[in-house]
Amino acid sequence: MKQTTINCVHPSFDDTLKEDEVDSEWLSLICKAKKMGISLTEIKEYLLNPDTIIRKDP
Repeated sequence: MKQTTINCVHPSFDDTLKEDEVDSEWLSLICKAKKMGISLTEIKEYLLNPDTIIRKDP
């Protein structure tokens, strides 16, 4: 299976996703979240528990 490396903001960010797990719209949203400083782990936590509040101070 092909994997996509998400590397939008920080070159050291090395989380990978299987390409069939994410479409281009999700990938775009994940990249925008990374630019806002939200990690893939935080995104996964939110998806598992929608009551989680993710806030980042500018």
